[in-house]
Amino acid sequence: RLRVIRSEWFLDTSAGLPYYEEILVKDPDMIAVMGSIRETIAETPGVDEVLDIDFDLDASRRLAVTLTASLVSGDEIGPLTFPLAP
Repeated sequence: RLRVIRSEWFLDTSAGLPYYEEILVKDPDMIAVMGSIRETIAETPGVDEVLDIDFDLDASRRLAVTLTASLVSGDEIGPLTFPLAP
């Protein structure tokens, strides 16, 4: 879900992240970007709660997300790290 561009999937145009509206813009509002990412993860089917999330923006403006979440099954996943790119 984090690698889907919002409105890209015709069956659910609200799915995904607002890459063109919030993320891939000049001087992005990182608080809004982080909120969108956290919300997308929290709304993913099977995820009960985001326990920990960390964002790393390097000097070349590449964003990586590391997260730990609890699932509705009671299991915990993470920490998982992945770069964000549409």
